[in-house]
Formats: sequence, structure tokens, C-alpha cells
Amino acid sequence: MEPKDALIEFNEMLTDRSEYEAEWRTITDWLLPSHGIYAYTTPPVKRDKTTLRVVNDKGREALDVMTSGMQAGETSPSRRWFTLRFSDARTNSIIPLKAWLDACEDVLYTHFFESNFYSIVHSAYTEYGGFGLCCIYFGSDGEGGSPFRFELSEIGTYVIGNGLNHRVDKLYRIIFRSIRNIIDEFGEDKVSDRLKEATDREERIPLLHCVIPEKYQDKPFTSMYMEYLNPNQADSPTFLRKSGFYEFPFLVPRWEYRDSTPYCSGPGERAIPYIKRLQEMEKANLMAAHKAINPPLNAPARKKGTVRTLPGGINYYDNPQEVVSPMYNIKFDFAGVFQNIQRTEQAIERIFFNDLFITATRDPNLSPLKAAEVYQRKEEQMIRFGPTIENLQFELLGPLIERGFNILGRAGKLPEFPMEYADQATNYEIAYISPLAEAQKQLALGPINTFLQAATGILQLKPEAADRINGDRAIDELADITGVPAIMLNSDEEVKQIRDARMQQLEKQRQQQEAAMAQGSNIEAQKAQSEIAKNYASAGVDVKETMSDLPQ
Repeated sequence: MEPKDALIEFNEMLTDRSEYEAEWRTITDWLLPSHGIYAYTTPPVKRDKTTLRVVNDKGREALDVMTSGMQAGETSPSRRWFTLRFSDARTNSIIPLKAWLDACEDVLYTHFFESNFYSIVHSAYTEYGGFGLCCIYFGSDGEGGSPFRFELSEIGTYVIGNGLNHRVDKLYRIIFRSIRNIIDEFGEDKVSDRLKEATDREERIPLLHCVIPEKYQDKPFTSMYMEYLNPNQADSPTFLRKSGFYEFPFLVPRWEYRDSTPYCSGPGERAIPYIKRLQEMEKANLMAAHKAINPPLNAPARKKGTVRTLPGGINYYDNPQEVVSPMYNIKFDFAGVFQNIQRTEQAIERIFFNDLFITATRDPNLSPLKAAEVYQRKEEQMIRFGPTIENLQFELLGPLIERGFNILGRAGKLPEFPMEYADQATNYEIAYISPLAEAQKQLALGPINTFLQAATGILQLKPEAADRINGDRAIDELADITGVPAIMLNSDEEVKQIRDARMQQLEKQRQQQEAAMAQGSNIEAQKAQSEIAKNYASAGVDVKETMSDLPQ
């Protein structure tokens, strides 16, 4: 792709995104005034965190509760939220291989913690809940103790395209850098003449960074940086740098999927009508309160300038009939309006799932198990929030862990692999063990427990019905749902050995019982023969002649 082509495609994708941009601007105005950059030729200016449009900030408060709940329930820095295991249970039973994978997991946690991941992902959850999507750049050129570096691209600064697997695999973004930093990073020979000749080296100008699914050398993604020029400018753009990525470096989780567009809406869009309604009621309530406390007055014309309405003010009259009176009586239903305000606030809280998060996050010392129990008790809310958890795992957490693992491997920061077990190793898979992920899995236990309880009663009446139940598969399913370590389960080979040994033991016991029964029969026969012989002898009969006639 040539620089001119990249610039044209970026502007075409901006046009395709325009419908959602109008929605994002509304969310910026009413919910997140400090978020959103929609101009590409001038750097963003300082923005206020509040706006005069909003009197009651319940919308932002409810969004903050959801953001904190997602951080604590899905990617808490104080507890483990994922684990690595081999896809084959037999491989997990090989202690050196499992120990190596556990050590890799520890290294991942260490570098996530040492990087700026947890601060960035918290801000990303805010945009995710407000706008329905967010964008995190996962670079591998970090400084310090970790090779990880994360950047949050604000809403409005990027356009995206979907791949065949419904994940985002194409992204253009605008970033602002000072001319001095651009020259230091890319080299003076790469920048345009207008930058070389600039007198103010601290001036920030826009750069266009694009990553597309085209092969660059041995890497499947091509990355390009260029100065962003207005399409009407006569200058021809040139690449400042062209390189590649082994993995797509942007994490772009979306609240929901749509086949017709890579963009989507989130809770913020659904909350806007309630937020606007809330402001109208609050303003009306405040205005009525002001009028009730300080109403407009009727006063005699000759009292102009002498009427005192402040507390303790004294008004003197020559004519007692000349009184100052309210222009009209204020009859405002304060209680009714207050109830409507409460109902609207509760609707906003439900939209942002506060009924799910507020209890689970109230106790800062809540253990992961207890937190999962709290979420499980809120089964209805968990069912509503379940698709969001799955989308986060598919588009944010999964690509995050996979890219982090590969970056560490290429940097030589993973422990040495036990090569003597290389032929027995299989691919690893990710299991999520955060409170939210565990609570979602627990929902699947309900139907299983109901079935087993009902089946127990049937089996008491008809034991042969047990042949319909595959016990091994039931155990595997329960182990997967509850998230027990794979090492607690025997492999298929070990199960076969145990069952073969049990069958051999049972066969040995059967043979011993048959031998004992046969021996017991012989003893009884001998006793019978002795008794008969004794009786014949007492009767004077020749025993030797008659014993041959006895049954053998």
C-alpha cells in the first residue's frame, strides 16, 4: 500500500463511521465530557470533567460503579484472573511440563503488573461502558522492567475494520506528537521539509498510524506511520516508518457484534435519554425550590427601591394597605418530582448493571470465592451481563494474554522449556478464574444439579436407567465449570489402568469364591460318606463292598 492509498482509505473509513460519531458526540456532551477527540488537524485542548448541561451526575456515577466492578471482577491487580493449562489433560499430568507452564503464567503476571496495563485497562472500561467499544495499543517496546507498553486511543481518533473471525484486524488512528519527538523517533531524513524548517519544535502535529492485515517480511501485519495531511493539501505524503507485527497490536473489545458494521453501541447510548430526562427534572425541581424560597413579588410603585427582602429586612409603611405580596402561589409537587427523579436514577443504575456490582464491590476484603458467590446469587443480572464477559474474553483478554506470551517468548524472558518432553507437549489454552468468569460458569451448574437430583429419584426405582448417564463426561464437564486444576483429574490412560486393575481384582475374588465353594462341597461329600460307612458298619454290612455303590 502506498501512502496516498492509506490516506484515501482512512478518509473513506471516516465516512463509514460518521453515523456512530454523531452518537459518540452526544455521549461526550452528556456523560463523558472529558472523553472523545473528533478533530484531526489540531491537537486536543484541555477539557473539563464536567459540563453545564449536567446538573445531576448520576450517569457518570453509575458508569464509574460499573467500571470499578469490571476491574475488580474481571482483571483485578490484587488477584489472579486467568490460568494457563495444556489442551490435553494427559499433558497437564506431566509434572515438568505443567511446572513450566505455571512458571510462564507467573512471568506474565509479573510483567502485566510492572507495566501500565492495570491503569490503562481501567480507563478503557470507562470508554467501553460509555461508547460501547475501546481501543488499547499493546506495544512491545516498553522501557524498564517489562517489555510491555500500553496506550489508550481515545474514542474518535481511530477507525476499524473486521476480519473473517469477527475480530478487528485493521485499524487507522490519529496520534499527536511534537515535532521534536517525531524527528527523534523517525529521523530527520524521514520527515517533510515543513517539519525540518519548523521554528517551534514543540508544536504538536497529527500523525496517521495504520496497521493492516498485509504481510511484511515474515510478519502477517504491516504497520505504517505517516504525517497526516488534509486531502485538499497539495503535498504528497510519505511513510515515516514501515514495519510489521507478528500479532495484531490493538485490543478492541466491543459491547456487541453487528455483521453490517464493525462499530456498536453500549450502555451509554441507552442511558442518554434517561440522563437528559433527569436533567430536566432536576432543573425544574431547583427552579421551583428557588421560586418557593424567593418568589417574585408585587409591591406598590412608590416603594420602588425601598423594599427589603433579605432575612431581617424591615419595611416601613405609611399606608397599612400597601403590602408586598407574592405574585402567585407556588404549588409544586416536590414529593412527586423527587419520586420520578429516583425512578430515573434507578433506571440508569440498571442500565449500567449497578445492581450486580454494588454489593460485590462494597467489601474491599471480599475473597474471590465470596465475590463469585455474590455474583452467582444475582443470577438474573449475571445472565444479562454474560455476553459482555464473553466478548471481553474473546476480543480483549484472550488476545492480550496470547500477545504477551509471544512477546515474552521472543524476548527470551520465559523459563527454559524442558525439551526432553517436547514430543508430549500440546498447545496451551486460557482458563479465566476471575470472580465474574467463575460466576458465569456457576450458572451452568444449575441445570446439571437439577438433572442429577431428578435422576437420583428415577434411579432408585429403575437402576438400569443409569446406563443412560455418561459419568466420565459428567465429571469432565463439572471439572471444567468449577475450574478445578487439571492435575486433580486422572488422564484417560490412568483411568484405564485403574479400571483394569479393579477388574483383575474382581476376577481374582470370583475365582477364589468359586474355589472355596468347590472345596466346601468336597468336604460335605466326605462327611456324608463317612456317616454312611459308620451306619453300615453298625448294621454289620461289609463297607468295602458297598462303598463302590455310594454316589461320588
